[in-house]
Amino acid sequence: MSPSVPPLKTSCHCNAISLTTQAPPKLMNECQCSICRRYGAQWSYYPIDQKDHGVEVNGVPITDYYVREDGKFEVQAQSLVLPTRTYSWGDDSEWFVFCEKCGCIMFWYPQRSAAEGGNGKMGINARMVNDPMTLRFVEKRITYGDAMTTKEGVYDENGPIRKQ
Repeated sequence: MSPSVPPLKTSCHCNAISLTTQAPPKLMNECQCSICRRYGAQWSYYPIDQKDHGVEVNGVPITDYYVREDGKFEVQAQSLVLPTRTYSWGDDSEWFVFCEKCGCIMFWYPQRSAAEGGNGKMGINARMVNDPMTLRFVEKRITYGDAMTTKEGVYDENGPIRKQ
């Protein structure tokens, strides 16, 4: 029996932004696309198009936020504005969200829902975890571009695409 892995708890260096999940990460992926490689991020993926996605940012469900034109995540009903900046590149499909105070890259978030043709998941930077030892039993992968090929088959960050 493998040891249990707790839910993810991350925060930026200055503690202005924190993320928590209800579920532990299934895997951590070091994407080698041109932006993720430069960030040095290790992504853990979580669905957000489900009712009980379990991802909270500063204690508020991620789906309650919207992104303002200045790149800040805001919850209008609570007058809560996170000290964030966003960056988007390529086809503008995701926002890369970082703390404007300390500069830590915290997560990426789709600009469109899955129903609108966007990604139904988000990536949380597991390198921001508060206790790195909690992740020692989580599977780690490295993907190059959209997929990686191994002797077992072709994989992306979600698992097998095609078995050999």
